[in-house]
Amino acid sequence: MPTPMEEYLFDLHGYTVIKEVIDPDHLRAMNDFLDALPPLQIDQWYGNIDVHSYKGIDGRNLQNIIEGWRDSHQSNEQLSNQSHLTDHP
Repeated sequence: MPTPMEEYLFDLHGYTVIKEVIDPDHLRAMNDFLDALPPLQIDQWYGNIDVHSYKGIDGRNLQNIIEGWRDSHQSNEQLSNQSHLTDHP
C-alpha cells in the first residue's frame, strides 16, 4: 500500500517511481527493442505499434509497444520472446 506521502506525490506529479521494480536484464531488453526501431512518424504504424501525438505538444507516443514488438520482430528471437515484460498474458 502506498504511504500518504506517496499518494500525495502521485497526485502532484501523476506518476509513482518504484525503484528497482524491473530486473536489469528486462530493462536492457526493452531499451534494445526501442533502440532497434526505425525512425517513425506521427500516425504511422509499425506492425501493431501506432505512433501517436496529442497535437504535437507531447512529442511522439508509441501505443501498443510491448504487444507490438512480438508481432513486429518475430524473426528476432531476442525480442520476440519477451512476453515476461508485459503486464498480462
